[in-house]
Amino acid sequence: MALKNLSLVMVVLLVCAMLVAPAQAQTKDPEKIKSDIDSAAALNVTKIKNFQSSYLLTHGKFYQALWSHSNAPADGNPISVDKLLSKPSYQNETLQNLFDDAKLDKLMSNRFKIDWYDGPGGKGYTLTVEVIINGLTFQRVMHLSGNEMYREQAWFEVKPITR
Repeated sequence: MALKNLSLVMVVLLVCAMLVAPAQAQTKDPEKIKSDIDSAAALNVTKIKNFQSSYLLTHGKFYQALWSHSNAPADGNPISVDKLLSKPSYQNETLQNLFDDAKLDKLMSNRFKIDWYDGPGGKGYTLTVEVIINGLTFQRVMHLSGNEMYREQAWFEVKPITR
């Protein structure tokens, strides 16, 4: 009986220790995750450029894509695109059109958007990728077409606005 009570006390103490001890989250390597995303993006850039060239010929402007995901994927874990039907109000084509025509994978470790411009240097577009790593949000902007190279930005942390 004493052995049974001792076992019960040990189980209760173990459960209490688990409840009191802070959870040890495994920290992810931000540079590795960003590098992996850069590699995946490089594979898709040619597909996106081909899609954009065709779109420009047909519509006289580049295609714009709103964010591919409601929320950015975290810590390098891929999630399915959930905004396939999104589109700007002035554009008929949805994100589904881009994914189908360019043959993009719908399981991604980052979210992305495409912004086009028609400025003094001509027409062009950028691809912005975003990911959350260890609770921090990071973005990178790739300038894929046009003369306004200042739009290109290396990885940076997106800081929340506090007032």
